[in-house]
Amino acid sequence: MRIRVSDVLDLYAAGLSPDQILAELPDLEPDDLQAALSYAARELNHNTFRSDPGGGSQRARSQGCR
Repeated sequence: MRIRVSDVLDLYAAGLSPDQILAELPDLEPDDLQAALSYAARELNHNTFRSDPGGGSQRARSQGCR
């Protein structure tokens, strides 16, 4: 069975604990939850472009939440 990373993230966002997610999605194992989080972090850590007030754009490297 294929389970989307977004489904796992939605359950985390809804406040479920890893144990609750595993109970909700019994085909998953604890390593699968970590893999979903790692994948999401890699996908969100990408180059972005910001507009500057002068109408141009600046290239910036996403640094994540700190």
